[in-house]
Amino acid sequence: MPLLAFLATTSLLLAPPVLTSDQIFEKSEAHTLKWTDKVTVVGYIGAIGTQLVIKTDGTEETYLVLAPSHASSKTRFTIELLPSAQAALRRLSIKDFKKHFQGKTLRATGKVKMSSMNLIGSPQVRFYSLSIQDLDQIEAVDEETK
Repeated sequence: MPLLAFLATTSLLLAPPVLTSDQIFEKSEAHTLKWTDKVTVVGYIGAIGTQLVIKTDGTEETYLVLAPSHASSKTRFTIELLPSAQAALRRLSIKDFKKHFQGKTLRATGKVKMSSMNLIGSPQVRFYSLSIQDLDQIEAVDEETK
């Protein structure tokens, strides 16, 4: 096999699968998505917020939370921009994150993590997120190229 053909085939095989938030939820719940697997999600950003995270050592971090509009209440899926990615955006003179991301279609690649909330007398609620540490993990998508 010529080297160019091999590289083309290999890169296609190694590319992370593109999933919707519903598929991430279903695969996570069925335990067919490993937490070490990279995935790509494409979605229109319908809501933006922040989340204060208190780490075990007592330090605090603020995550920028992007919620794809196709994420149903059942899936509870978000894309989290960690402080390192937020700092990189600021270095590019992007200070108003809501204005920058609201209404845009984004492609994000990374590992999905699960967190849960357990309240006494209530069923466990799971939340899924894809954490963005570096701007190389996220890009705007033109409507024609989705």
